[in-house]
Parts: sequence; C-alpha cells; structure tokens
Amino acid sequence: MRFDQNQHTIQRIFNALGGIFTDTKSGEKARFEMAGYLVFDALISNVDRHHENWGVLRKRNNEGVWKRRFAPSYDHASSLGRELQDRNSKQNRERYLRELGVGKYIEKGHGAIFVDGTGKHGPSPLRLVERCTEIDSFRTYFQKGLKKLDNLDSNRISSIISSVPSDWMSEMSKEFTLALIVENLRLLNELRR
Repeated sequence: MRFDQNQHTIQRIFNALGGIFTDTKSGEKARFEMAGYLVFDALISNVDRHHENWGVLRKRNNEGVWKRRFAPSYDHASSLGRELQDRNSKQNRERYLRELGVGKYIEKGHGAIFVDGTGKHGPSPLRLVERCTEIDSFRTYFQKGLKKLDNLDSNRISSIISSVPSDWMSEMSKEFTLALIVENLRLLNELRR
C-alpha cells in the first residue's frame, strides 16, 4: 500500500461506485453502505480505510451475467487504540484516559480518505463524517449511517466490552475502549442535530 494518496477522496469513491453499479438503485445502495462503513470507522476510530480496504464482490449467475455487491466491511485492526500500550510508554491508554482525554486521541488519528484531495493526511474518521454531513451531495448518505447508531448506548457498549475475556483484553484496554467508543458515539450523535 502507498501512503499519502490524497486523491483517495469521498467524491472519487462515490463516482467509482456509480461506475461499477451502473443501475441507479445499486449505485445508491453501495453509496449508503460506504457511508455506513465510514460512520462505523468513526465510532471505533478506524484510521485504515485506504483504497485497498473496501471493495466490490462479483459473481456470475447461471445465465452468465455478472452480479455485483458491495463487500462487507473488513480490516478493522487499526482501531480502538490498538497501537497504545496500557502504561509505561509515551503513547499509552492510561495517559489518554487520565491526563489528555480520549478526545485528544480521537482528533490525533488521520484517516486515509480525503474530502478535498489536499494535504498530506486525511482527516480523522470523525472529522471525515462531520465534513461529509456538511456537503449537500453526501449528507443524506451519512445521515442514514448515523441513524443506525440509535441502537447503541453506553450500557450496551459496556456490556459488549465487559464480555471480552480478560486474557484477550486487559482491564485498562477495556476501560479505554469503552471511553473511546462512548465519546465517539456522543460526537457522532451531535452531528445529527
């Protein structure tokens, strides 16, 4: 993968989906799905939605006609503070929880999708969604993705995280992940107002 690909813009992605899914209904569905993936990326602070981390699946049916569908979301490994250690390093979960705040961590991350094709780094996943809700041609797609967050609240998120076995995720990781997702959820819900 090559970095600094500032031409990987939301407009080009949506144009590509329109070219792949030539009938209007399928193209619209793919755009809504992509916007939903980007809202999910913002929820979990996934900074790795580069040009190789989304795709289209195709399959030939019995009549020999190719059918296409937007691929399920994949490669979420660069999310939830995965590069942070719990303690005893400059970049650690405890510092972001107790000193800097998870908001600082959220803003610090740079995504791989650009809005206007300028700059060296894309905006954070949260800022990408925010910017897209401000642009008339994208707003409807992202508002539908944001609506899906209605089913989430801090209690549900906490229940999911607490069910992860402690040998898979430390208590500090759980605390950080909960704080991160709850803050992202709060900020994403503000975009709907």
